[in-house]
Amino acid sequence: MIDRITWLHVSDIHFRSSGDRFSETVACQALLADVAARADEHAPISFVLVSGDIAYSGQPAEYERAAEFLSELSARVSVEPSRFFFIPGNHDVDRGLHGFAQIGAKHVLTSQQAVDQALGDPVRMADLADRQRAYRAFVEAFTGGQERTETPDGLGYVATVQLEPLTVAVAGLNSAWMCGAEADEKTLIIGERQVIAALEIVRDVDPQLVVAMAHHPLEWLTEWDQ
Repeated sequence: MIDRITWLHVSDIHFRSSGDRFSETVACQALLADVAARADEHAPISFVLVSGDIAYSGQPAEYERAAEFLSELSARVSVEPSRFFFIPGNHDVDRGLHGFAQIGAKHVLTSQQAVDQALGDPVRMADLADRQRAYRAFVEAFTGGQERTETPDGLGYVATVQLEPLTVAVAGLNSAWMCGAEADEKTLIIGERQVIAALEIVRDVDPQLVVAMAHHPLEWLTEWDQ
């Protein structure tokens, strides 16, 4: 049964809210055509994973364009939006918002212990999380009340897909919460506390299959978080 589960993975769409959309439109139409052909070959598709960089700069207007495209994608592959699972990328961060908070955090969060403490303090995390405000609003609106259990830090989540007789758990890990205006490679953090919290939720679900996703490759994390 597990061998017959099929999911679609898309990423790095980078929708902009202004400028000439010719290249974007050509690429999106080609993607939709390709996905439709693959869906016919591998149908039915059980769920869709969207692993970040939906927008270009984390602005609300960019997600309006994303919603249009992803709604069309949903129709092409016959998968309800409630079975689309998202995680943010660095382009889903509004880097013009709370910039000082990110700079300060970068100087303070220099060990796993310091990160564990920060992830346990919602007040300290509020400004960093708020930089993904538009992304979160988009996900809530698009997925239409999708049931997700968030990790206590509010960064990650676990959701389930019932494919009788199997239960699939999707664990979304946020690797973009520390993204800044400068180069991010080898400076990013997921946080052991986020991962452990997600695994505890997974254990409660007791699934037959776990799919975990984060936007960034592990080598982009700071060395002690890899």
